[in-house]
Amino acid sequence: MAKRKFNKGGEVRLVAYYRYSGGSGQTEQSIEGQRRDCEAYARLHNMTIQKEYVDRHISGKTDDRAAFQQMIADSDKGAFDMVICWKTDRFARNRYDSAVYKKRLRDNGVEIVYAAESNISGAEGIIIEGVMEALAEYYSAELAEKMRRGMRESALKGQAISRCRALGLKTDEHKRFVIDEKTAPTVRFIFEHYAAGESAMSIVEQLNAKGLRTSQGNPFNKSSIPRIIQNEAYRGVYISKSYDVRIEGAIPAIIDDELWERAQTMLKLNRQLKAKNEPKADYILSGKLYCSCGSLMRGMSGHSATGEVYRYYTCPNKDCHLRNIPKDDLEGKVMQSI
Repeated sequence: MAKRKFNKGGEVRLVAYYRYSGGSGQTEQSIEGQRRDCEAYARLHNMTIQKEYVDRHISGKTDDRAAFQQMIADSDKGAFDMVICWKTDRFARNRYDSAVYKKRLRDNGVEIVYAAESNISGAEGIIIEGVMEALAEYYSAELAEKMRRGMRESALKGQAISRCRALGLKTDEHKRFVIDEKTAPTVRFIFEHYAAGESAMSIVEQLNAKGLRTSQGNPFNKSSIPRIIQNEAYRGVYISKSYDVRIEGAIPAIIDDELWERAQTMLKLNRQLKAKNEPKADYILSGKLYCSCGSLMRGMSGHSATGEVYRYYTCPNKDCHLRNIPKDDLEGKVMQSI
């Protein structure tokens, strides 16, 4: 390890790193508890914490942490001699990141100590620290698995598993969806007028003129209408794509099946009319563009859930793993090069 660099007075320049993960159960009290123990450790060893680096609401499984990276950068400049963390898992929950950044700190002459774990030097310390890092990563992975199992169980019960609520719906004390009578009439208005043949833009203008808002509190826009029309929750179907769960009748229906079908028929008709009247795209690289696998690439187009058109170049070789390339991006780069 590099020789430790002290300031002119010989005092160890000590800094602290505190962190807590995202989630509703994590609060500023976590930082306060870490700070209390680290300051107690510093006093016990006749040291003073001169600076704090604090990351809030971010996992230790990533190194993309602003305060953490600032601390590492400051160590490169020789700004301190020692960093204290509450435990190993506050520094990192990923063994690779932990090893890389601890080596970088030590190459900079910085020692790492922990307030709530043993600090043993030498060969034995290396083994113990490695075990603690492995345990931190294990508990992190185990917690993620438990959370996913818990979320899936909630989904199987038809319970809300995110904070977002569709317009017209809210949740009760058991996290089950119920109709929000304040906003449900807006959903019925959208379905009834859309099924009757009114354009999405016309419906948007009427809603905004009445001062009505989306579930996020924003004015309606053209893409709001297709998104609502396709949401099966309004006919009583609970869907969680993340956990592959679909439950008919788990949500009280705001509209009936007959209105739903009429709205879907109109949505399909509008898309067909839009595609029919849409001008053909000019793929200027057609017949000239070859994939790395040797196949001649061709121009294609597709539609998003909101009806927006996407154009791209694609390789027809099914065994090729090249992703579709956006038409405008590729053609723009070619033209710029020319």
